[in-house]
Amino acid sequence: MNTLWGSTVVAVTTWDPAGHTINNLGWGYTDLDLLADSSLTRLAFQNPGALQQTPLLDAVSVTAIPEPSVLSLLTALCLGLGASRAVATRWTRP
Repeated sequence: MNTLWGSTVVAVTTWDPAGHTINNLGWGYTDLDLLADSSLTRLAFQNPGALQQTPLLDAVSVTAIPEPSVLSLLTALCLGLGASRAVATRWTRP
């Protein structure tokens, strides 16, 4: 099974059905750390062989890690400018 992030294959998972039953599927676990390059990035799973069995998926999850907001960056900038002005003011007073 291919795992695609956007149009790029980021993982290839193989599975051998030998020795597995419906009660013991022999799940394989994969963790990927990926970075989206736009506000919408497709996560897809692909069966590379038309005649092969379809892969089974379970418990697929995606966790978004938010970027610092513009407001918090502006607040930090304003606090930094205010602090530097206060220091400059202390040095210039007689």
